[in-house]
Amino acid sequence: MTSGILLPPASSASTAGALADVVETARRLDAGTAPFLVVTAAAVGGLSPLHVAAHLGARTSRIGIVVEHRADGVEPSHMSSALATLDHTTRGRAGWLIPDAGRDAEAMADAAAVVDAVALLWDSWEDDAVIRDRATGRYLDRAKLHAVDATGPDFTIAGPSITPRPPQGRPVVLLAAEAAALASEGRSARWVDIVLDGADSRGVSIAGPDTAGCLGGEGVSGTTLREVLGLDRPASVFSGRTNA
Repeated sequence: MTSGILLPPASSASTAGALADVVETARRLDAGTAPFLVVTAAAVGGLSPLHVAAHLGARTSRIGIVVEHRADGVEPSHMSSALATLDHTTRGRAGWLIPDAGRDAEAMADAAAVVDAVALLWDSWEDDAVIRDRATGRYLDRAKLHAVDATGPDFTIAGPSITPRPPQGRPVVLLAAEAAALASEGRSARWVDIVLDGADSRGVSIAGPDTAGCLGGEGVSGTTLREVLGLDRPASVFSGRTNA
């Protein structure tokens, strides 16, 4: 499988220039065969990687759009909704790369709790929750929405997501080598799809004019990032449950 490609650190002195460079690189990679690119804070000139990822999603058609973002100290409802929205707008090309497991045991426990809550929120809408029944005026089958009961050091969640289930079921969750401990931590282990390994700790190549494996050949089109990476589409953990 071709390695993912890390967008290089911004070299332009202006924010507008950095964004233009990112778009140009993303379009070049989209014409190649790399399965996904990674949007980092260093690449986007001080802008939000999540928002730049959405910008790139609208300007590409094939390549997966993976956002590098820490898990510790994150508000799960925001992260879940942002990544689910990215998955909808890219038609199933979204992913989340967690760069490390936190500074200490407490931070790692926080990160694991956030990953757990984010994934449960993705699953809180079953795939067929949206019914759009004109005859009855019902948009949702409320029996297919499930309350998430999750807590962490800085958050408490009691209810479903505000965003419908992503096209992939769950955007792909990747761990950099420095975050590998989350793959065996109780609350986050079941949600991790891929643990990367590589000299730069992310397990991805850095994009450049002659990046190997990202240009030439025919890219995979019309498929989700999960399908490109050989991952099954997961069912919601709430499927078949009856709401109390």
